[in-house]
Amino acid sequence: MRQSSWFLFILLACSSLLGCSQSERSTAALNDSLDVVNDSTQFEVEHNYSINYNFTVVADSIILSSEPHDSDSIVVYKGDLLVVADYLLMPHDSIDTVFVKVARDQETLGWTYESKLLDKVVPDDPISVFIYLFSNSHLLWFLLLIGVAILVYLYRMSLKKPLQIVHFNDIDSPYPTALCILIAVSATFYSSIQLFDPQEWVHFYYNPTLNPFTLPFGLACFITCVWGILILIIAVVDEVFKKLPVVDAVTYLVGLAAICVVCYIFFTFTTSYFVGYLFLVVYIWFALSRCKGIGGYQCGICGQKLPSRHSRCPHCGALNE
Repeated sequence: MRQSSWFLFILLACSSLLGCSQSERSTAALNDSLDVVNDSTQFEVEHNYSINYNFTVVADSIILSSEPHDSDSIVVYKGDLLVVADYLLMPHDSIDTVFVKVARDQETLGWTYESKLLDKVVPDDPISVFIYLFSNSHLLWFLLLIGVAILVYLYRMSLKKPLQIVHFNDIDSPYPTALCILIAVSATFYSSIQLFDPQEWVHFYYNPTLNPFTLPFGLACFITCVWGILILIIAVVDEVFKKLPVVDAVTYLVGLAAICVVCYIFFTFTTSYFVGYLFLVVYIWFALSRCKGIGGYQCGICGQKLPSRHSRCPHCGALNE
């Protein structure tokens, strides 16, 4: 009986030791797992992407190594879709401190420096692709548009045709003026973000959204302006073709586009030197003072201006009561 008691005591002691050892191993494994998660989260916060993030190659090619600092090379080409498979921090590397492993498929994967990778890829998102293309080519297209507008107006002047252009000989509508003002405001917001919090724009580039309610204040204002611009463009085109003949309408829209481009370039540039805010106030005052479509009464049938609220329309003859 006494021997059975000793045997039971030894068995319980061994079980306790095993349980403690297992508990220690489980705790250690859990801590290791949490460290990995924390490291991944910290990397994503600092670099705006992490494992399983998708990129599209925009350079002609990217050379990958089978292992970091390995001479073996794997090549991926323009248009290839890459996914981030792993990353490696190398604090003492003389070129870059981050190696990134990307994969096109199961057979085509390799390592490259982060700086070399990000220069040759774009996030696989339509908004990011648009930002990339716009940033790299917008100045050329803007100058081309301004040149076309000047040629069109010079040709119309040579024919001694009446010229209508926003702010100077505008149509009877507030929409073109509103479009110019909104583009000036959006350019000011964009330049302000680049000036005061450029990292916010970088984060948006890697994680874009068109929902202003999920964005910080500056970006939310900018995206709201973008939505307003898209809506106003539709309203402007509809209004211009209602009020002008086709040729005159096209000429007016080309001129309006050129004015909008000038507003964007001017306020993006001047805001970076802080004087853009003053210019914006002056411009809004000038644009509103020149707008013919503000105030007055319109006919409920043809939309033309009326001499008074209750009067017969001089354009279509409809009686407005």
